Amino acid sequence: MLVTDVLALSRAAFLADVSSRVPPQYREVAFREILDALTEWSTESHRKLDVRAPGKLHTVSFGVQQTEDVLWAAYPRNKDGAKVVILPRRFRLLPEAAQDRLIELHAVVVPSVRVEGTSTLQCAMHLLSSDRALQGYLELLAEAQQASLGAAVG
Repeated sequence: MLVTDVLALSRAAFLADVSSRVPPQYREVAFREILDALTEWSTESHRKLDVRAPGKLHTVSFGVQQTEDVLWAAYPRNKDGAKVVILPRRFRLLPEAAQDRLIELHAVVVPSVRVEGTSTLQCAMHLLSSDRALQGYLELLAEAQQASLGAAVG
């Protein structure tokens, strides 16, 4: 299956699942536009990211080619429609300084979300509805990608 087919199928399944789960207070959130912005950023050729197969959870995710780490994954969920997680399997394996830097940036982008203890870097997708938050999140993804690459080298 072609990468574009995997992405198209993942995107369609994700959006259908989100649509079936999203509570009334989040129905006006532009989940499609947020997902498309994340995807567009991830498919820029210089990023060197690969779309991942969606699995059973109807996720959309991209991984770092050089490390095979999942850089980000969007998951449908009942409480608010969807969440986005950065480095879901790798974050707590990064050097402490890299974790601290990403947590600091995450707090600036989505100040209502606290990352503590063994938490992952995640936020409700609706928190990325503003252009400013979405742009900040894309910058956070770039930092996370560099942290993934640095952890692979170091």
